[in-house]
Amino acid sequence: MLGYGITGISPYTSPLGMYGLGGYGGAYSSYYNPAMMGMGMGMLGGYYNPTFMASQMQNVEKSMLNHTSAMHEMMLENETKAFTAQDRALFEKAMVDAGVNKGVQNLAAKIQEGDQDGICEEFDALKHTLYTKYNDYFKANSDKLDPRDSVTNWIEILYNQIISKQRDEVVDLRNDIKKFGQTPFEHGFWKNVHGKDYHDKYSEETLSYIYDTRVDNKAGKDRMEGYGAAAAKVTEAGLAGLTGAVAFKLLPGLKKLPKAGWIGAAALAIGDLMWQSSRA
Repeated sequence: MLGYGITGISPYTSPLGMYGLGGYGGAYSSYYNPAMMGMGMGMLGGYYNPTFMASQMQNVEKSMLNHTSAMHEMMLENETKAFTAQDRALFEKAMVDAGVNKGVQNLAAKIQEGDQDGICEEFDALKHTLYTKYNDYFKANSDKLDPRDSVTNWIEILYNQIISKQRDEVVDLRNDIKKFGQTPFEHGFWKNVHGKDYHDKYSEETLSYIYDTRVDNKAGKDRMEGYGAAAAKVTEAGLAGLTGAVAFKLLPGLKKLPKAGWIGAAALAIGDLMWQSSRA
């Protein structure tokens, strides 16, 4: 059969070899060469080397740190762009002042606790610290900006800068007060649950205190606060049928739910109580 039998095929005479599919010859034969396969895996193996991977991770971490540092510097530049060189030098001194930093940390702690009265107290304490340490600066610049507005601006920028670095994310004083604070309805609900020593303000009242701005639709929001208190009373009444131990665990446990969750739970308790009353 002219050398085209199944056995003893010559790589040089086989049609398969001519088209690159033979075992030894042809354009594609290298893919079946064990030596070549080993070399290829060896090349790829370098990318899976633990030392190499650790080095790459360190480079990524350095890049992220450099980016974060640049981000904070850009924030500082934007927030202090109206400062003179002398103003900025004094402000940067305040940023590393131990007493000022402590005041900022105390303020941040109260914001994250949601303690609105505590926020106002720590804000006033930080104002006092800045007035005491940098009184000459605020007096000298009183013709350009009211000292109260000036110190409030300083506190806002100090908070944004120091807490952003601490959390490694961009934060903002106003947004954090809203984020960790309560709406009027929420405040009314939880004040009724916790009792008289619970903080007296909801987040918009705290912002009004700090920035000397009015609360829009104050009467309506105060009314919502009253509705929250009423909802808490009805919820407590709805839980009153449970054993004391269960009710004691259930009601505070609502606070651990997402907002929609605990409001929904309150609504269910109210609805159940109304349904039970309608059956009586």
